[in-house]
Amino acid sequence: MQPSRKRDRIRGFFGGSPSPLPTPTTAAPARTPSQDPAKVRNGSSILADALEALNREDRDTVRSLLPADAISIDAAFDGAYGCATELHQQCTNKRPSWEYKGRQIYLSDHMDKVLQLLDKFKSVGDIVANVDPVHVGLPWAGIRAILEVALSESHQRAVLITGMELSLYMSNRLKVYLDIYAPLSPSLAADNLRKALVHLYVHVLGFLAQAIRIQRKRSASRVLQALWCSSDLMHFEERCDILCARAGEEARICDCEIGERWREKLNASLLSLDRIHHLEAGLTKLQDKADLAKLLTAREATYDSSAEGSLPQCLPGTRTDLLGEIFKWTANPQGKRIFWLCGKAGVGKSTISRTVAKDLDEEGRLGASFFFKRGRADRSHANLFFPTIAKQLADKLPDLGHAIAAALEDDSLLCERHMTKQFDRLLFQPMQRRLSSKALPKDCFLVVDALDECEDIQQIETLLKLLKRIEDIMTARIRILVTSRPDPPLVAGFKDISNDLLQDVQLEEAQVESIKSDLNIFFEHELAQIRMNYP
Repeated sequence: MQPSRKRDRIRGFFGGSPSPLPTPTTAAPARTPSQDPAKVRNGSSILADALEALNREDRDTVRSLLPADAISIDAAFDGAYGCATELHQQCTNKRPSWEYKGRQIYLSDHMDKVLQLLDKFKSVGDIVANVDPVHVGLPWAGIRAILEVALSESHQRAVLITGMELSLYMSNRLKVYLDIYAPLSPSLAADNLRKALVHLYVHVLGFLAQAIRIQRKRSASRVLQALWCSSDLMHFEERCDILCARAGEEARICDCEIGERWREKLNASLLSLDRIHHLEAGLTKLQDKADLAKLLTAREATYDSSAEGSLPQCLPGTRTDLLGEIFKWTANPQGKRIFWLCGKAGVGKSTISRTVAKDLDEEGRLGASFFFKRGRADRSHANLFFPTIAKQLADKLPDLGHAIAAALEDDSLLCERHMTKQFDRLLFQPMQRRLSSKALPKDCFLVVDALDECEDIQQIETLLKLLKRIEDIMTARIRILVTSRPDPPLVAGFKDISNDLLQDVQLEEAQVESIKSDLNIFFEHELAQIRMNYP
């Protein structure tokens, strides 16, 4: 449709008046067969009735933003769309997220949805000329103002983007129902559908008007006030669900009149919107996966790797006192952050580590493990210690993985940086970010075995200094089991750790009383294996 014809049609929508306001109709008007149904269901009357039903403040807010002509509508919409595009790029770069209704919301995904929902308005070139009261009646300049606040104020960004996605989703649903309503013949059922749609329209306009009005007051007084809060969103969504259900029910009552073609169109349009609205973190997950692939890890360093998984664990009934002390520490929510199990070579520290790691893993409390091994490539130093820990945490905890992926996108060579930078960017900072309440277990355990087999003494000293900083992580209680020999650098390093943070046990002292019993159980087990294998 040519621009001139489009302008003519929009002038017709506004009745040729210089005022953009349609004249409100009376509620449930009586009709006669001589009335023109197209005039009764004219888009201007739908918008007018919705405006009339708003409270005075909301009505004045929306009216002040209604466009005067088609050119103004196009300009206002394009401004909102451009702002949404810029905000989408910002969210894609920074990957912010927040928790809403028990779910972790990725703002880049929500901005994908916002743009797709805006495209539903933009895709039909003559939608305004077709006198769509939703497109004409939405305060696009105000929507742009809300998006601009989201661009400039990070502390409000999450709630504003979520609210905008909800608003546009509901507006599109309203538009679908209005398309179905338009061809209906005058009837009681059609009247009831109309009323249901007006109520939904009022709810959407009122929600937007609230934020726009607050934004104007903020600009005038320079007093910061939230445009929406999470409770506003939940109330809006709950009420919309009720109103949409009512509109859907009224549409079904009109089912016999709308015909198979319109029924298929209704179902297809609503399904398309629902697919957009309920799409969960698709693009973000793919992008996270690509970035997390940049993590370089130490091969066979985990407790259940091909190298470690086949090695023995504590036999049932052995090391009962020592394991009891360790499990008492893991079960105590007030337990100290670091447990150091110290013992000489060959006394079974790694066997204990594997046993504890497996138990924690089965309980869902093991975050990661790293078993050092002298002479074994990446396991004989700590160059990849933090990337390996981060990789395991990202695999088990997707919300944390999202934050780790963002760090890797900023610096794709992060795994080659110094240990301190790796710790800060891959663990400390991601864990300090606001995560979902389900993102981390209440206590998240790391098992680090045979630290003395790290061949670089300076790396050992650095690692112990960094591990002390876990007490500064406030979003979760990271707790670490470390085993090692009592080598001087390790003894000195652990000595610098506060007693409030560290619990240490000398393995030889802890198993003095149980050593004889443990040996008897071990020999009985081994002899039984020999008899079984060599009958």
